Amino acid sequence: SSGSVANDGSVAEVEYRLAEGDACINVSFTIKNPKTDKVKPIDGVRADRTFTFKEVDSLGVAYCEDLHFRQTYGFMNVRTQTAADWSNDRMRQLRYGGDALEAIDNGLRWRTRLYAATSPIDLWGMVKGGKPQRISIKGAVGDQPRVRLTVIESGNSRDLESNTWMVAEHGESTVHLPKGDYRLRVEAIGHETKEFEFVVPSTPKSHDFSIGAAASVKLSVSDQDGEGIPCKVTFFGKTQSDGKSTSDPVFGIDSQSGSVGNCVYSADGSVLRSIPPGAYDVLISRGPEYDVEYREIVVSPGQQVKLKATMRRVVDTTGWVSAELHSHSSPSGDNTSDQLGRVENLLCEHLEFAPCTEHQRIESYDDQLAILGASHLMATCTGMELTGSLLPINHQNAFPLKWSPRQ
Repeated sequence: SSGSVANDGSVAEVEYRLAEGDACINVSFTIKNPKTDKVKPIDGVRADRTFTFKEVDSLGVAYCEDLHFRQTYGFMNVRTQTAADWSNDRMRQLRYGGDALEAIDNGLRWRTRLYAATSPIDLWGMVKGGKPQRISIKGAVGDQPRVRLTVIESGNSRDLESNTWMVAEHGESTVHLPKGDYRLRVEAIGHETKEFEFVVPSTPKSHDFSIGAAASVKLSVSDQDGEGIPCKVTFFGKTQSDGKSTSDPVFGIDSQSGSVGNCVYSADGSVLRSIPPGAYDVLISRGPEYDVEYREIVVSPGQQVKLKATMRRVVDTTGWVSAELHSHSSPSGDNTSDQLGRVENLLCEHLEFAPCTEHQRIESYDDQLAILGASHLMATCTGMELTGSLLPINHQNAFPLKWSPRQ
């Protein structure tokens, strides 16, 4: 692609190349007919909230990492390995030194190798020429145990500070690793930590491991007719009579689905959650029209505590509908909230109608409600938050709207 950048006759051209077998995208930025010698080589990326940023290391790679959502993006300037620094703008800028520029006929150019990896150690393996290793972890208990893997010892020299990554759904992950001997730590909330030694060959290979035993809580929550019911289960650590104190558990970041902080959302009233051993107050809720159920539990290492609760509706709202007329999530581009998690939150707080009002796109929550098996419990419709200039006053929610795909 190309276009004028300064209305002075200069033209910027950006070229992306990905050849068969490449570990990265090769990006070339060219300024033709520049009218100034003050061209600054800069790459930019929008990476919000849960990302951390690393400036150029000994490999010559700068990167941004989101540990929880398993994404890391690496930037390597072709000409230089000198330090580059990240700006603090919403659109993060990676600013290289002047030696990143190269002179060409009637212009200036800088070239970047762009890597897409699952973690910094995966990025390190890519740069080192390592082959993809499939890591499978068995035995994790409950919804989203978020198994964390850490290389704690390696026969290779380490060039990156971060050597930790999270597995994906069903305990699977793939990481590029150079050939060598490794020692792996496997840990997850509520589980005993285990360590394993394994050998990485010069070819792709699968490696299977088992996580340690878990402490867990299993809940069954129903309405007064005995049917499963959406609910939010909140765990608070407490101090026991012997003075031993338990902290509030942290099941996940505030933008994920399923478990957020010390809360677990369930669309059907069934919860199986690994949890650190200790003593807890447990609050089970379903919005303001239901009584809260309260339990006290003590969970021992390797033990499963089972609970049952019946939610009683105590506020008569005949003729009324509870609604949230403005909510959005990651598709809006201004936040990182999981859209399924947003619908879980609405559903478990007993909202009965919620149009989807994402920025600049027409959507509904029909797909998410179908995934949760809850289409009969919350109404939704197509909607949008139309956003334009001048900000911040020009935000308009509208629903329902007709969705015409690809128009």
